[in-house]
Amino acid sequence: MRHVKTGVASEQAAGVGGGGGDALTTDPLSQFAATTSAQLRGVISDETGTGALVFATSPTLVTPALGTPASGTLTNCTGLPQAGTVGLTTADSPQFTAVNVGHATDTTITRVSAGKIAVEGNEVYQAGGTDVAIADGGTGASTAVGARTALRQHTDNDLTDAATVAVNAALGEHFNVTLAGNRTLGNPTNAPAAGLTQMLVIRVKQDATGSRTLAYDTKYRFSTDIPSPTLTTTASKQDVLTFKYDADADKWDLVAIVKGF
Repeated sequence: MRHVKTGVASEQAAGVGGGGGDALTTDPLSQFAATTSAQLRGVISDETGTGALVFATSPTLVTPALGTPASGTLTNCTGLPQAGTVGLTTADSPQFTAVNVGHATDTTITRVSAGKIAVEGNEVYQAGGTDVAIADGGTGASTAVGARTALRQHTDNDLTDAATVAVNAALGEHFNVTLAGNRTLGNPTNAPAAGLTQMLVIRVKQDATGSRTLAYDTKYRFSTDIPSPTLTTTASKQDVLTFKYDADADKWDLVAIVKGF
């Protein structure tokens, strides 16, 4: 067993107070007199920083440089710098490229330009009341006057004359076609979903020859009061047919016809 002789002179030279005696290398440091953090730092050659010795549980660190921690929770931290946090560049107006509401991808609000925002890519508002396009059944206006105008004015869609005249219900409610031969009115595509309905107002015009006939595809339905109509055959004359969609039956019911314009 090795013994280390400790004398007063050698202890004082090391900055350690206390008396003399033999220290055993197999015994803990408690055999020495109480040692301060500063005294311990004096005998260590590769330390970093200054101050008191730090242990794992609840240490108090003064302006430490932690580098990049591998993990950590900042729930109880204060004084978080906004400039180092994504989007928080100023105290009273945080800035974000996009905001996801309630879900990571399906309800994203983005900035389009000054005063204008969009939800899922659809512009919904512009500061100052300027009309903006509103998708998914909107009126296409951001003011009451604009909305009323949009609701009462509709696009008049021209259908292409063909052996079977194609009708796309997604384009609107008003259609025109000039018959250059005997035709069939095709089943409309993009009918409303269950629980919804739509009107189709179709203006059918005879060409300069006249006497053109119009048959109806399988999804048009007629009643006792308004049976399948025979068109006006006079050259250049027009008839207006109005159909209403029945989602339960998946049929377009003829509800009105006005002939001979």
